[in-house]
Amino acid sequence: MRVLLSAFACAPDTGSEGGVGWDWAQGLAAAGHQVVVLTDCTRAAAIQAYYPQGLPANPRFIFFRPAWLRRIPLNAASAHLLYGLWQCALVPLLLRLHAEWRFDYVHHLTYGVFRLPCFLWLCGAPFVFGPVGGGESVPPALRQGMSYKGRCFEAARDLANWLGRHDPLVHLTLRRACLVLARTPETRAMFPAAIRARTILHQEIGARPGRASIAEILAKPASCAPQLLFAGRLLQLKALHLALPAFARLLRAQPDSVLHVAGDGPMAAQLKAQCALLGIARSVRFHGRLAQNQLFALYREVDGLLFPSLRDSGGNVVVEALSFGLPVICLNLGGPPCFVDASCGRVVEASACDEAAVIDGLSAALLAFSDPGLRRQCALGALARAESLNWQEQFNLTLALIMARIAPAPTGLKSLDQPQV
Repeated sequence: MRVLLSAFACAPDTGSEGGVGWDWAQGLAAAGHQVVVLTDCTRAAAIQAYYPQGLPANPRFIFFRPAWLRRIPLNAASAHLLYGLWQCALVPLLLRLHAEWRFDYVHHLTYGVFRLPCFLWLCGAPFVFGPVGGGESVPPALRQGMSYKGRCFEAARDLANWLGRHDPLVHLTLRRACLVLARTPETRAMFPAAIRARTILHQEIGARPGRASIAEILAKPASCAPQLLFAGRLLQLKALHLALPAFARLLRAQPDSVLHVAGDGPMAAQLKAQCALLGIARSVRFHGRLAQNQLFALYREVDGLLFPSLRDSGGNVVVEALSFGLPVICLNLGGPPCFVDASCGRVVEASACDEAAVIDGLSAALLAFSDPGLRRQCALGALARAESLNWQEQFNLTLALIMARIAPAPTGLKSLDQPQV
């Protein structure tokens, strides 16, 4: 079949949204479908570098951004505004492409945020929306320790979700979709009742088994003092500020424990100051932002992932950690609990707790993981969990959901090996 994939974020050897767009483009092509990928022009350098002999005919990448948008840099502050304008601007290109190729279905994948309308349905082909997230919200009791700016940001995001929930363009996007996929129950709850009833809860990411073996897990030194990893942007919503007091309690019981922090962000200086105040600066190692291969090397060195995020809708870092045989400690908020259970980690109650209770829960989980036997058992469980979350199987399941909702008319195949738009 011919598929148009809208992946504003799409790049090789990356995590998060860019990795989702890339993996889906490759997966569809490997499954025998002819794929056109619409992505932002800022992704061109990374994708062209991946193909030093020239871009392939399938998937065919179209790097798009109109001239009037090219002066806007892509960064954390501009991304969603830029993406919204990009979606509007690509409609004429979309219509031209569909007139030429007659796509069997069009699929909006990234950015996967429910409150940003999509216009792929205008071409008339069956339209798949998602999986999308974004409906998650930081519980009010866990906002008390945030800065004034952080609390204002969360309030603004709540307002944006409320507006998205009542936006007629979002409702139109949802109504026009033959299949709507939501990453979390919180996101599905944002949809109108009629849409909610036919929305499928599904994560689009999966693990890559084989990155670690049972032999490697069994060969790790059985120390009572674990080496732990936090990986992610240093933002208040990632809640490392709640994990540090919990880690300080672990250090009192196991002084040789170490917490590695991989990532950067606006809270870096504040978090380092918090470590000094807690007296744990020597045991917390800030590595800054790491390339993917450096992060993977760190996965092999540590004993577990500590990921107390307050509202991630997905959890790429969680499934990556599981694929390396790392037990995961997370909160029961957003996407991470979709992947973690008692066999491979601990999910700490946070939805109806204040900060003190969350810190207590994280402390209890960390202290439990100072038992080498339990840690090894959960490490083996992580490998098994990663196998059950195999990316190829997740991809095949999602594709089966799509195929069940569309009825493509037979069309003669036509090569996608054409000059780029």
